[in-house]
Amino acid sequence: MNLKKLTLAAVILAVLAGLTLWVKAPERRMGPLDNPTPARELDLDLVYGVEIEAPEETVQLRRGKENDWTVESMLAYPLDARQLQDLLLKIQQIRLSRAVTSKADHHGRFKLLDPKGEEGEKKEKGTKIILLDKESKSLFEIVLGEPRTSVGGATGMGDAGQYVRLMGSPAVYLMKNRLTVASKPERWLLKELLDVKLDEVARVEIRSPQAKPLIFTRGKDAEWELEGLQDDEKLKIPAVKGVARSLERFNLRSLSLSNQDLDESRSLRLKTFEGMTYSVRLGEPLAEGEKQILARVDVVAAEDAEDSVKKKAKELHHRLAPWTFLLDAYQLKRLIKPRGDLVEKRATEPPAEAGKIAAPPLSGKDAAPGEGPSPGPSPPGQE
Repeated sequence: MNLKKLTLAAVILAVLAGLTLWVKAPERRMGPLDNPTPARELDLDLVYGVEIEAPEETVQLRRGKENDWTVESMLAYPLDARQLQDLLLKIQQIRLSRAVTSKADHHGRFKLLDPKGEEGEKKEKGTKIILLDKESKSLFEIVLGEPRTSVGGATGMGDAGQYVRLMGSPAVYLMKNRLTVASKPERWLLKELLDVKLDEVARVEIRSPQAKPLIFTRGKDAEWELEGLQDDEKLKIPAVKGVARSLERFNLRSLSLSNQDLDESRSLRLKTFEGMTYSVRLGEPLAEGEKQILARVDVVAAEDAEDSVKKKAKELHHRLAPWTFLLDAYQLKRLIKPRGDLVEKRATEPPAEAGKIAAPPLSGKDAAPGEGPSPGPSPPGQE
């Protein structure tokens, strides 16, 4: 009898404990969703603006009259269109698996508080994405919260996903897919500046302070030459080629908001066979430990260049010339090399030691058999 009572008491306690946890737990399963794909019918052609709000950053992306997108919060510099397209498609493919809670006071637990609101701590706030139309009116808004880890603790397994909140509703949902978005403006910039291939380059000019300009040239199928190369010098061809290809996949790190101008005292110019001249002007090296240097980039075409070349140069000039860029500091050593890194002395035969006289041939008595001077012809009668 006592055993039955103990068993019944244990069951009751377990049920009560479960009910207590269920009441206090912020996450619980609710009824079926009315619209599990809230952005599926969104017409992306109507999107003319994207705003991304984080607790300490705001990104503003805008679409221009010619459908060119820019980062408004970075002086309206062109953005990476592929990155934006990827974000918009992922938003359109959002799929909610279930509702978790409808209580607004639980938003902080899922890191879903308004990022710019006064309520809650920074760690409780989410990242808000707002899609705008041509008149800057909201088309769609969502707040991204923390990822959900499965019950076993392994991220990405089981009932995993990401907590989200749709604007206009206090409800918290679990989204099946996860969505990460860059909340720093510089992460949206179009990073590619130039892509000049080695086989296109006919002339390289390097300028650095307190040194004579280094000018390397070559013909279409010829090797590199240096103006003023001495007879006892030769080029380090791999190093010269390294400078000639230094503007291949040439990317920026960020954009300088100071828009500082720079002279040509520390610069690199590459001229192509088709008549394009690419120039990169660099600022003073920053303090040791700094990871960035300032740079200005420009492109011009020769007067006798073909019209297609002039058109390409004009487009690049319009896109690049107005800005001051920030490059990774290691780029300085790639672009501006001293003469000693590009030229070396030719190897020569070592000179004979002064005062050393060649030894006379060994005499017959001192020579080993088969050595020494030839005895000459034998006298008559001794042959």
